[in-house]
Amino acid sequence: MRVEYIAVVSGLMDVASFLAASARHGAGVAPDRIVLALFGREVSLPEALQTEFSEIVARAFPQAELVIVPPHRVELKTFVSEGYDVPALARNADRRVVFSAALQSRFTRSFLSWLSPDELVFFDNGLSSYADWHANTLDHVISAGVPRPSAAYLSLHPTLDVPAYLRDVPVEVLRKKDFAHAFKRLRAGGTERPPGTWLPGQVIVGTSLFRTGRISWEAERALYLRLITRLKRSGETDILFKAHPRALTQPLITPEDGVAVFASTVPLEAYVRPNSVGTVYSISSSALITMPQFYGWQARRLSDPDTRKLFEQQRAIKGLECAGAMTWMKDVWLGPATMKGIRPIGRSERAQTDIWHQ
Repeated sequence: MRVEYIAVVSGLMDVASFLAASARHGAGVAPDRIVLALFGREVSLPEALQTEFSEIVARAFPQAELVIVPPHRVELKTFVSEGYDVPALARNADRRVVFSAALQSRFTRSFLSWLSPDELVFFDNGLSSYADWHANTLDHVISAGVPRPSAAYLSLHPTLDVPAYLRDVPVEVLRKKDFAHAFKRLRAGGTERPPGTWLPGQVIVGTSLFRTGRISWEAERALYLRLITRLKRSGETDILFKAHPRALTQPLITPEDGVAVFASTVPLEAYVRPNSVGTVYSISSSALITMPQFYGWQARRLSDPDTRKLFEQQRAIKGLECAGAMTWMKDVWLGPATMKGIRPIGRSERAQTDIWHQ
C-alpha cells in the first residue's frame, strides 16, 4: 500500500516539527512520498519568507515536494479552493496522512477538508498551540469532514500542559534528539549563519507582534534597544538579535544598533553550540521554552507597559498566564523609566542556577 505524507506548514520550524513527528509516527516506516505545503494568510507569508523557505527546503530536503499555497486564497474563515488545481496535492497514494497544526483556525480546517486526509496527525507550532481554545475545537474539525487526530506530537510539553482541546488525543512528547536530524539539515541548507557559526551567549529573539496592531513597531524596537543598552552596560559585548521570519521586511534591529543580527528563517535552535551556556530574551517566543528544555539555557521574558497591555489582549498569552504556565519563567522589567531587573547570569552562576525554581 502506497502512503503519502502531506505536511501543512507555515515556516521552517514547522518543517522541523513535522520531520520529528513523522519519524516517530507509523512505527518508523517511511512514506512513499512527502509533500510540504507552505500555507498561511498573506500577512503571515511575506514574499521574502516564501523565497528563502523555497531555497532552503530545496537544498535541505530535496526528496520532498514543495507547494506554496497562494496566500490570497487563504481568507479569514475559509480556503478558496475553486479553480485551484496543483498536481503535487492530487492524491497519488492509497493512504493520505496529513500533518498539521493550528486546528483552531477556520481557514486551516477548510484547507484540511479540501485535502481530504485518511488520517490527521497534529504537531504543535509555538505557544499558540497551547492557548485556551474552545474545548470543542475537534468537533469543528470533524464537522469539516476531517478525521479526529490519531496522535498529537508536542515539543513544549511537559513544560506546558496538554491543551484542553487535545486531551482526548494520544500525546507523544518530542524531545531534543527528535529534532537533531532536521536541525542539522536546515543548518546545512541555510545560506546565512550567526557570526562564528554558532549562537553567542546572549541572544535576543525578536517577534512580529507589531503586525497585530496592538503594539507599534516603534514601541517594540524601543524595548529591544533598552535591553541592548543594559546588556552592554553590564559588560556583555557578544550579543545577537534573531529576527522573526515574519518581520524581515521591517527590521526591528539592524547592525547599526551595535549588535549582530541574524535574519535567517532557519530556527534559532539549529545553531546552538553543543554543551554551550547562554541566556535567551524575548517578549514571547517558544524559544523561551525550547532553549531551557532542550539545551539548558536561561530564559528571560521581556516586559514593559506596552507588552503587558498586549499580553492582556492576546488570548493565547493571557490563557497561558492564567493557567500558570509562565510562573517558572523570570520576567525582565524594561519600563522606559526604570530598567530594573536586568543582570545577565554569569558563566559561573549559570552552572548552578536552575531557572525552573526561580
